[in-house]
Amino acid sequence: MARRDACHRRSSTGKRLRCMDGPFAGHKDLAGFERSCQIARAMGFDGKQCIHPNQATAANALFSPGGEELAHANEIVHAYEQALARKQGAASLNGKMIDAASLRSAKIVVEKNRLVAGKTNG
Repeated sequence: MARRDACHRRSSTGKRLRCMDGPFAGHKDLAGFERSCQIARAMGFDGKQCIHPNQATAANALFSPGGEELAHANEIVHAYEQALARKQGAASLNGKMIDAASLRSAKIVVEKNRLVAGKTNG
C-alpha cells in the first residue's frame, strides 16, 4: 500500500508530484524489467529509476503515452472545454461522464506526451 499511496501525494504548493518507482536490480533481465515497469505504471507511477542504460529505452517506451491513450486524453480535454463553453460543470464522452478529475488525468497524459516529444525533438 505505501508504494502506491506515495504516488498520490502533493507538494506544499498543491502541484502533483511525479512519483518514480524504485530500481529493478536485474539489469540483464529486460523481460523482468518490462514487467516491473508495467506493474508500476498500473499502480500509478510516472516512471522508473534505471540502474543501467539498457533499461532507459524500455522505461521511456512503457511510461510514455501511446497514440490511443493520447487521442482519448485529447478527446476528454476537448469535450470538457466544450462543456465549459456551455457553462456546464461536466460533460459526456462516449456515454461516460467527464468531470474535473477526468480533465486533470487527461491533462497529465497530454503533458507527458509534450515532455516526451520535447526530449526526442530537441
